Amino acid sequence: MDESCLNEEDKKYINTTISDYLDDFDFATKEAEGKKKEAVQRMEPYDRLRWMMAIDVCGDIREAYMKVQDVLNRQQLDSRNSPFATPDFHDLIVEKFNDGAWIPQTTINSELHSDFGESIECPKREFYTLTKEKSKTLLLEYKHKLNEICKRYEMSGNGCGQLDDDENEIDDGQQFGRVNIELCRMKGGDDRHNFL
Repeated sequence: MDESCLNEEDKKYINTTISDYLDDFDFATKEAEGKKKEAVQRMEPYDRLRWMMAIDVCGDIREAYMKVQDVLNRQQLDSRNSPFATPDFHDLIVEKFNDGAWIPQTTINSELHSDFGESIECPKREFYTLTKEKSKTLLLEYKHKLNEICKRYEMSGNGCGQLDDDENEIDDGQQFGRVNIELCRMKGGDDRHNFL
């Protein structure tokens, strides 16, 4: 195209139009890259299982979890943001989860659910990294889900029976919270999976 036949107004219009198209293209490219990155960073079911396995298998993480609701004293509160602070539950689980060398496997527990009839390997995905914020969100999410499971279980009449009536089997005199697995098997199989 011969630019000599264009006046200044035409040139300005063409340059503005081209610039707008390039801006739109850059925006669309960045949006597509963001969606791709977001899809990679989405937590998959095996990632969730890996997170739960870290609590189950690692004693120090489980112990830290048990202290999550403990009241902190003044010294502990003041040292929370210090680089020398003791790692909390989320620090420990994030470190363990992101360790690529750690490949947990579930134990076979077909009495819980048929999905657990075989051992499940949970390696770390290459492009997924757990952060402390994601771990906190997961913990809150699972607390809510477990409460719902407990409510359904209690409404069901406790399935095969959570309360163990045999006082001879109880060490500390408390019956609540005990599962008599033999009693469940006698009643046609353990049906805990019906409430998950």
